[in-house]
Amino acid sequence: MRSKIEDRLGAKVSTTVDSTGDGPHDYSGTVHTAIGSAYVLAVEQGNQFGTEAIQRELRVRQLLPSMAPRCIWTLGSLTWTVAGYESIVGDHPKLGPGSADLLPVLDMLVDLSETGASYLHPGDENTYRRTSQFESLSPRLSKESAWRTLMTSSARVLDPWERRRATTFSEYELLLLEVMSGGMAAVHGNVSAQSILLSASGPRLTGWHDVAKAPSWVDPAVFAVQLVVNGHSPEAADSWVAQVPAWKQASPDSIDAFAVSLLGRWILANRPAPLRTAARQYVAHRLDRRR
Repeated sequence: MRSKIEDRLGAKVSTTVDSTGDGPHDYSGTVHTAIGSAYVLAVEQGNQFGTEAIQRELRVRQLLPSMAPRCIWTLGSLTWTVAGYESIVGDHPKLGPGSADLLPVLDMLVDLSETGASYLHPGDENTYRRTSQFESLSPRLSKESAWRTLMTSSARVLDPWERRRATTFSEYELLLLEVMSGGMAAVHGNVSAQSILLSASGPRLTGWHDVAKAPSWVDPAVFAVQLVVNGHSPEAADSWVAQVPAWKQASPDSIDAFAVSLLGRWILANRPAPLRTAARQYVAHRLDRRR
């Protein structure tokens, strides 16, 4: 497979810089040659989750917005699926309070959820063709049913605050499934500092393996929790993402339900403790405001 990659690159691989991301791929990193570089994702066929993820991204790659890295070639064998992307030079943004990186990232979110090519505009003659290629987030969440799973088989991982509210949280999940089913945007699903690169041409959004069809406010909703991870209060996080027009169009109940679902999925997946803590703080904030 390395030889095939070198054939595509037109030169021998001189060095590689492995990615430290937590995606589902068996390999991800930048490969360098004497004449250029490429970012490579590779998945072994035995990795079902990773195979589904890379195939999902490749299936819709022509429909992703310009901020997504461009896929320049693909390779396949009996044992591997490999994709090569343009290599983007840039730094991950700092998302803490007062960071100068917040404004360009906010502009990227506006473009992503409202004016960018990722939005599947109703009335577009190609809408049906496009949307048929995007898996809806609703059935994906229905298969996971995080809070029902936590209640029935993993209650021991819940803290007392979560355990007391688990039944209510499972009801929020049902509400969310109805809301998600009507979404017509291609959402990234995991907007964070690690998925953003600040390049010379502007912010670029990487890691589209979770791309799905959903309401356009989903990416700002995920990003709000990431702001809490990076030191913002939940109130401040809401103030930041409230500058995205799509966010203001969403009902508070829908955002509450999504936040609850995200917390359940991160607990079930045993995501790093800072992520789970931030999601818990954000859910508490969202629900406290209802009183």
